[in-house]
Amino acid sequence: MGLLPLPSTSASQSFAMCVGGVSSRDERDRLVACSAEITKWSEAYKRSGDSASYHSLRGSASASSQERSDMRGLYKNQMVRRGSPGRPIYDAVLNSSPNGMCPYCGQSVAATIDHYLPQSEFPFLSVTPENLVPSCDHCNYVKRARTARCRRDAILNPYFDEVDIGEHLIAQVQHTSPPSVSFVLGQAPIGSVRIGANDLLCRLHTHFDAFQLGELYSVHAGVELSGLRRKMESLLVSGGEHAVVVFAREMHASHASARTYRWKSAMYLALSRCSWFCSGGFSF
Repeated sequence: MGLLPLPSTSASQSFAMCVGGVSSRDERDRLVACSAEITKWSEAYKRSGDSASYHSLRGSASASSQERSDMRGLYKNQMVRRGSPGRPIYDAVLNSSPNGMCPYCGQSVAATIDHYLPQSEFPFLSVTPENLVPSCDHCNYVKRARTARCRRDAILNPYFDEVDIGEHLIAQVQHTSPPSVSFVLGQAPIGSVRIGANDLLCRLHTHFDAFQLGELYSVHAGVELSGLRRKMESLLVSGGEHAVVVFAREMHASHASARTYRWKSAMYLALSRCSWFCSGGFSF
């Protein structure tokens, strides 16, 4: 979960671009009347990001039903719709994630946009670029309209929270047939310039559970292992258990240095330390 670059377009600029595409004069006038709210909520969002105090924001009570409807329509029609004035902002956010990967899980392709603070609760952040996060369909679905109840209940924000999950991810080889790998988070302390280490560690666990990352990584590990069987059998025949261990260590080092697919680094480290697996447990 590394940092995404903050969007270069401000909330007020994004809002103005989107409003410029509204053809209805009455709707446009209603939206223009919300300009001060857009700026106010954008500033509050940034302050909350710096201090991880999203739980202190209460958005739904600040907007009328008409304003909520107008903001939903503005996002859908003037930002998401292809050819709309705000679509370049949408595309820039979607393409901002390194290697096109979802920053929430670090596993799947970012194919859509998630509102970090949900539209339903925070309508005035609907077209605020910093509140738009590139996301895969899985993460977007499981997160839905989730909001934090306390500081430690907030998921990680890719624009404000830099945490290397690979430093805390532990893989555990299961002696099953076929072999499988489960994933948990360790309790190693982590530091942050913004909030206390314990708070950030709790948020990492919250994030891991909210996006069902243990289950997600385990499924992909199973697919990875099934494709390794022939390679492992060949190594075992030609060089014995030691050859399998060396291969697993090399794969661990390769993925650790690449800093992508962090579950693979953890998995290969666990495999290299598992005598059961390296001596033939991979056969099924």
